[in-house]
Amino acid sequence: MAPATCGGPEIDGLWTRFMAGFQQLADQRGLDLAYGRGLPGDLPAAGLQQVRSDAKVQFNPGGCPLSRVLALSILRMSDPLAGTGAVTAAELDRLVVLLADPSFVWMSQLMVVAWGRREG
Repeated sequence: MAPATCGGPEIDGLWTRFMAGFQQLADQRGLDLAYGRGLPGDLPAAGLQQVRSDAKVQFNPGGCPLSRVLALSILRMSDPLAGTGAVTAAELDRLVVLLADPSFVWMSQLMVVAWGRREG
């Protein structure tokens, strides 16, 4: 699997721990972060035809609007994230600093869109 950041092994490890904590929180709340990958199969099962789909990831430098939103989200979720045991509060603070640094680049999760037509 390719690294999710352009920051080297130490930063990739930090990002992996952050994402592990985020995944745990999502699981606790019933949020399926991988659901989009199933959309192309779910739409025909729901009766849609001519189903098409697309997926993309974004590479985001620190300081860009999406990085600022993520940093604010991390600050807001810091206690629950650290509470998972996957990542420490100090590591989350470091990640917030990195998200403001234009030389830090991170890759978004896979974003999937799918569409189709219902006859009639």
